Amino acid sequence: MGKHALVAFVFFYCVAAFAAGDNTHGQGVRFAGRGFDEQTALQPSQGVPYFSNADWPLKSRTYNWIGGGSQIRVDAQCPRDPVPDPLFALCYGAVYDASGKPIPACDPTPTQRSGRRAGAAAAPRENVPLLAIRGKWNPTPGVFVQDNEVVTFACAPAIKPKPQWLHEIKPFTGDLTDPRETNLDTSEGLGVLAKCYFWGFAGVGQARKSDTSRLATYQACLRAARAEYCGGGLSQTELGTIIQVYEPKETQAVPPTVTLDSNYCKQDQIKNPKSNKPVKEKQVLEFQPCFEALWDTEKALCVSHSRYQDMPAPDCQTHFQKEFKAVFDGDQVIIVKANPGDKIYLNCQIDDYQMVVRNALVKNRSGINKLKGKPVTSCTNDIPCP
Repeated sequence: MGKHALVAFVFFYCVAAFAAGDNTHGQGVRFAGRGFDEQTALQPSQGVPYFSNADWPLKSRTYNWIGGGSQIRVDAQCPRDPVPDPLFALCYGAVYDASGKPIPACDPTPTQRSGRRAGAAAAPRENVPLLAIRGKWNPTPGVFVQDNEVVTFACAPAIKPKPQWLHEIKPFTGDLTDPRETNLDTSEGLGVLAKCYFWGFAGVGQARKSDTSRLATYQACLRAARAEYCGGGLSQTELGTIIQVYEPKETQAVPPTVTLDSNYCKQDQIKNPKSNKPVKEKQVLEFQPCFEALWDTEKALCVSHSRYQDMPAPDCQTHFQKEFKAVFDGDQVIIVKANPGDKIYLNCQIDDYQMVVRNALVKNRSGINKLKGKPVTSCTNDIPCP
């Protein structure tokens, strides 16, 4: 049975782990970024806007909202990739609301740009990088599904110089070889629809005519990044939480392509993505993460601890062997402080893990966080890493 120990206080960030680097990335609750859709922890996702699309690869044209989320328009330029991906495409464009007013989409800090006073409106960008996805968010039963008749746009990282084609982009691993301009590590304008792709969970650079397995792994990454323990689109995390996401080596579902080097199981190998130090001197995290959960396309299969001490929601607790500790007063979450020596959130033991890991698509590690920028603590358990 796992054991959890309280340690030093730190702010929260996020890690998605690959073999090529320390893979420290920003993770959050948003699906598509500023101007598209935003989600709230402990609130079900209501929808992400999607658009009519009869042609694939996409044509460069105006795409009008037909369902889900806010009524917006995207004027997209979508170069025809000589190696088209059947599920994803890279476009550039501008975003407008239903009245035709430009929206400063994908700008993570619209009031902090130099030369503009705080509170001033952000100027719309006409060349926003966009990831086009051949599918839509279905709020019932709460899953992102493939739909060849529609397209969803997500804010993509700004890559300079821009790659000519999507299939030429390599996964962003967090290593020093990643383009420094991507801002994928810390951007608040990007959501998990883009991040799970660029992290490598949909076969970046591996366009195929038909590959349902990589869509399934992509869906599992969305669940893990958003901490949807019981599925249904109920996110139980907050923007900026440090996690390591990878495919378990024991899985029989698909051959793992996103893996975690055993070196990065050590606390002193995990780097702080928001350190102000030079890239070659990233600050080491001040806590030790441990196994959190196994995931499939719908939900968590086996949970050792909840990512946040204040979660999950009450209607999710009964799905697991032991209850999570939380107190709710209306819509307000009251933090429950653990007594010294308490074993926190011990739900998945090694025997449970071994029974379901072969069917899992994604595995992740994390510390134990608290809401609203409160401390994150270390943890240990018996589940193997990687």
